[in-house]
Amino acid sequence: MEALDIASDVVRDAYNRQGSVRGLLYDVRERCPNERVWRRAYAVAMEASKYAVALWDLLGDEGRGDGVFQGRDEWEGNEGVILVQLYERLFGGKGTGTEGQLGHRLGMDWNEMVNKVVKRAEEKYGGLDQLREFVHGNELTRWRYARVNALRGADDDQIVQELAGAGYVLSESTVQESHETPKTCWKDSEVPHLYRFHFEADLFHLHLVRDCKLIIQDKGSCFAALAMDPDPSWTIVDACAAPGSKTLHLADLLHRRNSNGHIRKAIFALDKDARRVEILRARVQEAKALSWVSVAQGDFLNLPSKSERMVQRADAEAKALSWVSVAQGDFLNLPSKSERMVQRADAILLDPSCSGSGLSSRNDVALTDAAERKSRLESLSNFQRQILRRALLLEKARRVVYSTCSVFREENEDVVRDILQDRDVLDARW
Repeated sequence: MEALDIASDVVRDAYNRQGSVRGLLYDVRERCPNERVWRRAYAVAMEASKYAVALWDLLGDEGRGDGVFQGRDEWEGNEGVILVQLYERLFGGKGTGTEGQLGHRLGMDWNEMVNKVVKRAEEKYGGLDQLREFVHGNELTRWRYARVNALRGADDDQIVQELAGAGYVLSESTVQESHETPKTCWKDSEVPHLYRFHFEADLFHLHLVRDCKLIIQDKGSCFAALAMDPDPSWTIVDACAAPGSKTLHLADLLHRRNSNGHIRKAIFALDKDARRVEILRARVQEAKALSWVSVAQGDFLNLPSKSERMVQRADAEAKALSWVSVAQGDFLNLPSKSERMVQRADAILLDPSCSGSGLSSRNDVALTDAAERKSRLESLSNFQRQILRRALLLEKARRVVYSTCSVFREENEDVVRDILQDRDVLDARW
């Protein structure tokens, strides 16, 4: 599969609420012919998805007699191709030979579609430049972030020097200025070792990113590990770990804090989806965390005995060079023997499945009708209550971090409020 085909499939599945754009991209990573194709697909899908709501609005504005999508039921299932091709033609400056064949099959003219979108963008926003500013005009979509990975031996001085060699200018300003360009970057003032880049910065072409000395990670995603404030003496369970950004951040923090040179406890990174575990394993290897990480499969609620034995080894062998054990399994379904091992955890990181409504890449959330959203939030919050309750009842746990990328109260304040009123949780000293 080529990059635009992969990007189209991912955007289509996100539009049809099969997952987040980023999560779906990591799901298909192993199917890509090479890393270059995947990185190109990643960049296109992430950017095209940000324009999905605006382009859909321009394509099929309700109340317009000439709506491009009116009577086009045969286009169903091709939403991703249409959005990606439109994004590429309007903003990417590129196209492929596949859109002509698709247009013929679906009975559409790409030039006619593009012209209508441009005309409507002029009517509604004042032009394509104004549409771009509208889409990228808030803090959630304007910036991109990358974190220094000490596991690869990188430090801030080296990163700044190599960024300068790649043409980037480190700005000391704390506010946006008119002269800033896609080659301007900033050191974040709140998250240590995190750098902020212009939304048009092509980070995937940086050797620092390809070598995993810089790890692309949303700023919001960094706060979970910082809130954990991990101690190298702890055993930590990351119960919903894939695709692994928070796991690697925890490992980076432990590595930086490991002043005596001896590893005393492990991070046990757990996910019940076998494909996502493989993605996590690949990311651990890329980040050069394998000297700190052993990888397997398990479910926080139902760990197989093999995964449990891995937890035992990670907990018992202080001399083993492993910060992280990765397993596939269900946190809510642990067998009794595995249960006893997980009960030894000093700290639990919970980043469970959620609506993703706080992610700029989750345009599927904005397109969900009210009734469907309510039903989905009920299902998600029930699971979130289960997994949070499970973590708080672990006997040795002294710290639990519950994190979502949702802006909905039902998945955040309501979940925490309900669990903290649970009698068993209260009896467990929380």
